[in-house]
Amino acid sequence: EYTLLQVTGPAAAGKTFDRDPLAPVAMLLSIAVIPTEDGKSVVAAADPVGQVWLYGEPDLNRTQGAVKKRLREVFSEL
Repeated sequence: EYTLLQVTGPAAAGKTFDRDPLAPVAMLLSIAVIPTEDGKSVVAAADPVGQVWLYGEPDLNRTQGAVKKRLREVFSEL
């Protein structure tokens, strides 16, 4: 079993929506918290840049690149 969190970065979501209102995957990130047998947890997220790459929009890629950088910073603190 695991917990799935749905999170968004309001600034990035706003920029993304302004650029392409039909890019919902770029506005909502799934983060899984998976307990391990030793009592610890693994936290994982999909690559936000990989999600918008399908749209081929450089502006979306830049915005989500900033989201990816922030996720790396947050995950490094866990």
